[in-house]
Amino acid sequence: MTNACECGSGRTHRECHGHYFNHLDLLSPAVQEISSILGNSDFNAAIAVSHKREYGYGRLPESWVKDDVRHVRVNNITYKSAYWRTFNDFLFSFLQISFGRDWWQAERSKPLTNRHPVVQQFTQYEEAEKASSRGSSGLFSIEPSGPMAALMALAYDLYLCAHNEKIPKPLLERLKSAQHYEGALYEAHVIGIFARAGFEIAFEDETDKRQSHCEFTATNKGTGRKFSVEAKAVTSRSARAGASAEPPRLRGKLYDALLKQADHPRMIFIEINRAISPKESIPEWAPHFVEQVRQAEIDMMVGDTPAAPAYLYVTNRPLLVGGAKAKVGYEVGSAGFKIVDFPPERLRGIINMQRARMLHIEAYQVFQAMQQLSSVPNYFSEHPIASFLRSVHSEKRAKGFRHPLDAFDFLFRTYHGTDKNLLIEWMSDYVPPWELNGLNQLQLAELYCAGMAETMFADLHRTAR
Repeated sequence: MTNACECGSGRTHRECHGHYFNHLDLLSPAVQEISSILGNSDFNAAIAVSHKREYGYGRLPESWVKDDVRHVRVNNITYKSAYWRTFNDFLFSFLQISFGRDWWQAERSKPLTNRHPVVQQFTQYEEAEKASSRGSSGLFSIEPSGPMAALMALAYDLYLCAHNEKIPKPLLERLKSAQHYEGALYEAHVIGIFARAGFEIAFEDETDKRQSHCEFTATNKGTGRKFSVEAKAVTSRSARAGASAEPPRLRGKLYDALLKQADHPRMIFIEINRAISPKESIPEWAPHFVEQVRQAEIDMMVGDTPAAPAYLYVTNRPLLVGGAKAKVGYEVGSAGFKIVDFPPERLRGIINMQRARMLHIEAYQVFQAMQQLSSVPNYFSEHPIASFLRSVHSEKRAKGFRHPLDAFDFLFRTYHGTDKNLLIEWMSDYVPPWELNGLNQLQLAELYCAGMAETMFADLHRTAR
């Protein structure tokens, strides 16, 4: 028998606020400061939090050293080498293993310009390594170009895919095709997002030609809700990619994604491959994104039917634009296509944002993972102290709350269990009693913390100015 959540949503506690608490480190990193956890002498909890912030909510890397040989377990297969000093060393080897040693060697034997893009990128990395010098630790320090970063990102995404589920054969075949490589590169990236966000991934049967399919089905481990996921990418060869003066065309990609058969609520990802301007506080593509989505909500039809609603995510990861001189960058955006309260920031007031977040907790969780888990770690998981120290350093650099919901989470963690009568007493001077008496304890706690958060967040930003 399952327990209903006290907020009255009709969902179980595990599906609702219980799930919310289980994922606070991803949803709101400001809530559980590692220094505060250490203040309670809970070193193991501090290590667990630091691991989540670096690796997310999928399976942690499993690695150990025996007789000076590094062992790494990927799902149920163990790989080993005496030459893997960093996690990146292993990832490069795993990339070659995934593509197949014979295929890799065959590509290496070709003239450089005829090689597959991923092998060209690896060659670029080797040349950069030769041109660099070793530091005191004996390791190379290289500033990666865009293509080199694409290579490392692909290696990590394939590892995440294999470690949490499996690498589907059709994905590998598309990756090996120079023509389909960039689209498959993006699909692997989206799979990596869901693996790190704590979703189970089930790939569609692409041999079934009776109907079209989305890329995969993602199941949230906390709520059990399933989503049909589709990924579309504007390639670097497009006339609208890079530094093009033409605005990005998102509508066509959205339409193509909506054509696919979906058995569950849709999550659609679109890569736009635009040059990143370091001078712009708001990405130049953002207004076009909003304008095109809002217009499509009004008039987009799929066949004879109005287009279905979807959670829409846009990424800008132009790693292959500009060749070897491409700059590394990552921008993200989200929108609710025919979903009026996603993202929660579309609503006014923290209490409304919180209620919208709980209604769309899985979609919010995905977007937070995109924002916070975009880098590739370079450490094996049995280095807990290093992971811990990096998290502490990151906390010292952070000032205040980044988002109004961070302030809410900080307060709600303390007051979510406060006695109902006490909450009513605290709010009675600000809210009419007849409005409070109809709320249960958890709803009262949300209302109280939202009001406090409004004041706290406003005061912090006035002080910052």
